[in-house]
Amino acid sequence: MKHYENLRDAFELCDAIGSPVRLEILEHIQSDKATNLDTLAKSLRLTNGALTKHIKKLEDVGLIKVTTTKGKRGYQKQCSINQDAILIDVSNEVVGIGGDAAELPIGLYSDFSVSGHSGLTSVSGYIGLRDEREAFLSPSRAQAAALWLEKGSLTYLLPEFRRKKAIEEISFTAEMSPDFIGGGKIDGSRISFVLNDTGLGSCEIFAPQADRRGFLNPEWYDSKLPQFGSLHTLRITRKGSFLDGEKLSGQTLSLIGKPERITLATESGLMLFGAGFGDYNSHIRIAVTYSE
Repeated sequence: MKHYENLRDAFELCDAIGSPVRLEILEHIQSDKATNLDTLAKSLRLTNGALTKHIKKLEDVGLIKVTTTKGKRGYQKQCSINQDAILIDVSNEVVGIGGDAAELPIGLYSDFSVSGHSGLTSVSGYIGLRDEREAFLSPSRAQAAALWLEKGSLTYLLPEFRRKKAIEEISFTAEMSPDFIGGGKIDGSRISFVLNDTGLGSCEIFAPQADRRGFLNPEWYDSKLPQFGSLHTLRITRKGSFLDGEKLSGQTLSLIGKPERITLATESGLMLFGAGFGDYNSHIRIAVTYSE
C-alpha cells in the first residue's frame, strides 16, 4: 500500500491517473496481471513511443513496475501493478462550521471494563498480554492504535470546549468493527452509547465484507484479528441522537446537559481502530457546533 499524508504529496499520483489513456492502461494491466508493452500498445492502438511516455509517468509514481524478461525472440518488457491500495489523508482534523474539533486517542479512556477475548496494540507491538485485563491498565495504553473487547465498556473524558456558548451539536466519529470472538468471525455486533450518565441507545454495526488486511496494519499483526472497520458517526443534536443517520433515541443535549464523557459498551464484541491501524489513520474525532 502507498500512503500519502496530505493532498500535496499526492499531487503527482493524481496527475498520473488523471488521464483516460493512463486509466485504460492500468485497467489492462490489472486484468492481465502482467502485460508486455508490445501487446499493450496493440490493444490500446498506441504507438510504442506514445505508450512509453504514459508508462514512464505511471512508473515514476510507483503505480506500476516494468521488468525485462527473456522471450522467444529476445527480451521483452513486462508491466505489472505495483500497489494493491492507495491511501490519501485528505484532512487530519474534522472541523464543524463555527465550532471546535479534537481527536481523542483510543487508548486514553478514563474507565473501562473488559472480559473474555480482549487486547490492545500499538503500531510497534502488542501492549501487555492478550486476553488479560491488566493490559488495559498499562501506562503504554496511551500509545494504543487498536483495541478490542468481547464484552465490556470504554469511557472517555471529553476535552473542554467553549463555555460561553451553548453547544448545538456534538459528534463522534471512529473506525469500528465487530470483534472476532475467540478467533471466530462474526458478522455484526450491538454497541450501546452513553453520554454522561444518559443512555443514547444502541445500534448494530457490521463487519466489512472485503477479505484483506487493513491498509495501515503492520506485517506482524495477527491476520486472525479484525483488520479494519467502517467509519461510524454518532451525533447528538436538537432532534435526538443518531448513528450514521439512524435515530437511536430522542435524547438531546438540552436534556443531557454539558457533554463531559462518552461511553461505548458491548456484550457481543467491539474493535476500535486508531491512528496507524485499519484504513483511516485517525483516533476518535469529536466535532462541536454552537448556537449563534
